[in-house]
Amino acid sequence: MAKEIHLWLKFAGVRIPDDISLVSFDNAIDHYHQPISTVDFGFARMGYQAAHVFIGDIPIRSGPHGDMPGVCALIDKGSVGEVAGNFG
Repeated sequence: MAKEIHLWLKFAGVRIPDDISLVSFDNAIDHYHQPISTVDFGFARMGYQAAHVFIGDIPIRSGPHGDMPGVCALIDKGSVGEVAGNFG
């Protein structure tokens, strides 16, 4: 959806990130080459760790019930601008 919104905004003359910021969620593989910043929820890393917890071949830290914290990250691809205004 963010890809379509990005194209529509560009067509409408909206400058990204000068006029508006655009962020997608999930860091999908089919959007790697799009200039849209995204939040990566860390599912690939979590899946890797979970597999190795079950296999037991390398030490992976997990909780008493096998739980592992997710690590989210913002992948900045240039579509997030600076915050304007006084919010303090």
